[in-house]
Amino acid sequence: MRDVLKQKYPARDHISRIISHIKTSSPSLPITNSLIYLEGTPSRPYPDSDLEVPFRQSRYFYYVTGCNAADCAYSYDVASGRSTLYIPSPPDERTLVFNGPGLTVADAKALYDVDDVQVVANLSVHLYAQATSSTSTKMLLTLGPLRNPLALGIAQPSTSLLKAAFDFCRISKSPYEIEAIREANRVSGLAHLAIMRAASEAHNERQLKAIFVSECIAHGLDGDGTSDGQAYGAIIAAGTAGATLHYMRDNQTITPDMLNILVDASGEYRCYASDITRTFPISGTFDERSREIYALVLKMQKTCIGMLKAGVDYSYDVTDVAHDIMVEGLLHLGILIGRKEDVIKAGVDYLFLPHGLGHYIG
Repeated sequence: MRDVLKQKYPARDHISRIISHIKTSSPSLPITNSLIYLEGTPSRPYPDSDLEVPFRQSRYFYYVTGCNAADCAYSYDVASGRSTLYIPSPPDERTLVFNGPGLTVADAKALYDVDDVQVVANLSVHLYAQATSSTSTKMLLTLGPLRNPLALGIAQPSTSLLKAAFDFCRISKSPYEIEAIREANRVSGLAHLAIMRAASEAHNERQLKAIFVSECIAHGLDGDGTSDGQAYGAIIAAGTAGATLHYMRDNQTITPDMLNILVDASGEYRCYASDITRTFPISGTFDERSREIYALVLKMQKTCIGMLKAGVDYSYDVTDVAHDIMVEGLLHLGILIGRKEDVIKAGVDYLFLPHGLGHYIG
């Protein structure tokens, strides 16, 4: 792991990129007289329980704060370039006994790349002071419906402008983000190898899922604290269940006649995700037909990776090539019959490849 991950999360750099993008994409907008306000994910208890639903921080909120705590908010005064993180107020005595002291203002100032830290109880007063610090009322830029009351008199435009800026800036990763993704991939690779080693002796899909989660935790993937370091719910699918794209049962008994097992599972490091899917023989050795299909998929993968470069649209151009190679291969193996053009025209190929070639990670 490189030294860059020992530094603070680059929150100031990220908000600066967003402001620069808005200035470039919307030059007529009076962005310098604006106040950006975001809310993080709230904590939610299970019904009729004193336990909370597993927490997952809003990725937009995390991008400009690096803060992975619940019930927080954030504001950024564009004119002054000053950022403020709002954290929950100190707990009362009962909560303190049950849950501990929680995040303090001093802790937050040391941990996060922001200019100021306030408690949420001061939110409305602090926002009002920011909004009225100039001769004209500041424009508010925010995302989604808001839980906390805001200062009166702030004009709130459509949220689409800010969301578009976030989405554009998040595509290009900073060195910190790249290293976080690499760490998530590194540990996820170790967890996949652990499943491969254990598959021949496993009795149930869930047993392999437990191994994957255990390996991620043991090697330091922290996720959101309550999500066991997983980027998403692991898919462990033996036999024909591997043909179900989002198979979630993970409780089949594994038998030799199932032949192969699909593992779609990945860990998460500091809110940055990986995404890895592999199919391999339970016994350690492919049968003839499985090896043929594996070789076909490998050919598709290598060809498509070789096409990738700036200006290539993988959603269409590269995907079309993948479908062509797949159909030609399935015709050659006798799984499909007829002419390639007719198979594609009828949409039969989408029964075998109903999803795209990929998606963003991070």
